[in-house]
Amino acid sequence: GPADPRDALTRFDELRALADPPSVVLLVRARNGSATVAGVFDGADAHVRAVQGALGLRAADAEPRFGVEAAPGEEVVDAVVPPSALARVFAALPVDAPACASGTGQIHVALPPPASDALLAALPALGGHGEVRCGTSERRGRATPLDEGAARLQAALRKALDPRGILQ
Repeated sequence: GPADPRDALTRFDELRALADPPSVVLLVRARNGSATVAGVFDGADAHVRAVQGALGLRAADAEPRFGVEAAPGEEVVDAVVPPSALARVFAALPVDAPACASGTGQIHVALPPPASDALLAALPALGGHGEVRCGTSERRGRATPLDEGAARLQAALRKALDPRGILQ
């Protein structure tokens, strides 16, 4: 059920650190600031039940779904950070911002545009990158700046694959 976000993050990290971790593990924060952890363990039913029992977990009614819904006036930022930086990302977000993070470090957050811009600006310092995935047409695709090496690689690929500049 809903939990204190710090407790949920601790549980999320514990599940990620298992020798046989869940194939899917999500940390989901609601608009009210509560957080839950959901995941999927693979294997035979007996194995999954044994793991659930050993960890004090309950079976879910449905497989967890990655993502967040944006309210009117919000957009969804899709970002990737090292999983070890997720706590710092969550701490930097407004407390009422719904967010969903996977065990791989991918995170979706619903934010108003000024908060999205602040997150995009903060991501490189956390070792991450991201972009606005859902929002107005003029905001979709707004992203963290590429580092110098990535920008050179992108330019070289564009020149090699589209020498006449036809594609956008």
